[in-house]
Amino acid sequence: MLLTWILVSLFLTLAYIYYIRHYLKNWKALKPWDIPEGFTSTTSISVIIPIRNEAGKIGPCIESILNNDYPADLLEIIIINDHSSDASISEIESLRSELVKIIDLSTHKKPGHFRSHKKWGISKAVDLAEGSLILCTDGDCVVPKEWLNYFSSYYELTKKEFIAGPVNFIPGSTPLQNFQELDMMGVMIMTGAGFESGNGLLCNGANMAFAKSLFISLNGYEGSEHLSSGDDVFLLHKTAEQFPEKIGFIKNKACTVYTASKKNWSSFLNQRLRWATKTSHYQDIFLKISLTLIFLFHLLLLINVLLLPFFFRSLIFLFLLQLAVKLIADRRILSTAVEFFRGQKTIPHFLQAETIQIAYLILIGFKSIFKKDYEWKGRRTV
Repeated sequence: MLLTWILVSLFLTLAYIYYIRHYLKNWKALKPWDIPEGFTSTTSISVIIPIRNEAGKIGPCIESILNNDYPADLLEIIIINDHSSDASISEIESLRSELVKIIDLSTHKKPGHFRSHKKWGISKAVDLAEGSLILCTDGDCVVPKEWLNYFSSYYELTKKEFIAGPVNFIPGSTPLQNFQELDMMGVMIMTGAGFESGNGLLCNGANMAFAKSLFISLNGYEGSEHLSSGDDVFLLHKTAEQFPEKIGFIKNKACTVYTASKKNWSSFLNQRLRWATKTSHYQDIFLKISLTLIFLFHLLLLINVLLLPFFFRSLIFLFLLQLAVKLIADRRILSTAVEFFRGQKTIPHFLQAETIQIAYLILIGFKSIFKKDYEWKGRRTV
């Protein structure tokens, strides 16, 4: 029994090495994208922003989009107001921009086959959108100065029709905020690597785009309307399954969309539970297997610590091997991530972040298996 346990632990350790090497190799193979000198866009863009009580955030979000140097006749911003009860709409109206349109979901009846207000709202917005390229972000985000030109140039010159870009958290000062920033950086390495390799596909709805014609040809969210989350990943997987040659990732830190991290553990864990509950519905087998094995690797690492007092001689070297592999592998991927986002290799609070990650991965992994409902923006969702 003990021998079997050791062999399983060794297998998961080797699997962890494989996946980290896989993601690093493909991230490095992914070519950076720059806006060509003298590029002038001809693409009409509709920026879609679903919001629910984003007062104090939606104003700066829209202003950051309007600050982009992009032809006004090729741009519209569509706000999907999901029953906001704060001053979000007043804040939007105070901007007095003719480019901003508002769809108020409270004046429409949600079809029964849509569980997600967000997916339903995006579907309505796409129907009404005048742009040929749909850009998506969230109401609590700030986009970079050349955001629109990055996506339009990539869209026009590569002919990709589903495009993702990097996302990161605004640097904070607490251990939780520091962890979230480092964690998101690492996830972005995995995201870009997935687009390069064609498997293990992830994306973030705060920074992605798709051709309106593609959305229509895929019948939008058909097949995932019953799922509360996943407006980003499930649409990506659907595209990759039918048109794998049409997906792409903009590898340039200047295209990064930033959002505020969670300030307390409750909101952080609720956010991550929301993200984790959709993993059981992924169609990407490589992604499902890799996430499962990474979870099991961390679980066995913790269990081996707890078993040390009982099987010290048998497990001490195994535990030290697992710990060394984790620290070295994570250091490599995070060094790559920090260098991309910050232009330096120094990783602040590395050991602190590693400790938080082990606990959080195990906790959220178990909760996502047994608990499918969560509260998000004051709404209980399953």
